Amino acid sequence: VTRRVLLAISSLHRGGAERQFVELVRGLDRARWSPRVALCDTTDEYGLDLDPRALIDLRSAGGSTVLTGLRLAAALRRERPAIVHTFGGLLNIYGRLAVRATGVGRMVSAVREGVPNPRDTRLERVTASLTDALVVNSVGTRDELVRRARIDAARIDVVPNGVDTARFAPLAGTARAEAREALAMRGVTLVVLARMSAEKNHPAIVRALGRLRREGALGPLRVVFAGRV
Repeated sequence: VTRRVLLAISSLHRGGAERQFVELVRGLDRARWSPRVALCDTTDEYGLDLDPRALIDLRSAGGSTVLTGLRLAAALRRERPAIVHTFGGLLNIYGRLAVRATGVGRMVSAVREGVPNPRDTRLERVTASLTDALVVNSVGTRDELVRRARIDAARIDVVPNGVDTARFAPLAGTARAEAREALAMRGVTLVVLARMSAEKNHPAIVRALGRLRREGALGPLRVVFAGRV
């Protein structure tokens, strides 16, 4: 018997949380789970090829609003999922309130910001008790929720990001040498893979490397920042 799970995220624009969301949906055992995907923005940049019949459109003018929450509650009454899994921001709050209002499903929330913004921190603090499971992808995020939102660490599960080792297998021998040459990666090269945005804090890497060099602890090194603006 398959159980229905409703997974909600703001969008499938390219980003770390979105990538993990897509991999989770793809990887669910269809013999056990029947996923429904809910989005505030239905643009699919990951090629998930969403079945329109399984897609729930939560969009409302102005992004995530009270109307988003009402549409989510209506979806719960209609779909009757066993589990509701939301991914960050206001959707965590709307999901908790919708589950409480409808009595449908068990609530799982994911927090993936290293340091949640003040609004999200306040809302996490006052609604965390409505969550059956709170999942983060790093010990650092857990510690920030404990410190800033005053959530008991015992209530937070740390599930690190996974890597598809079949797709991202290290190159060996000639193939590795050719790939490094094509990317001009000669000698020791540090590649920083992250979106070019303030929360990724690229300047901190530059400052840290500068300090190591001044202290004589850093040899010849080429640094490559790879990510979109």
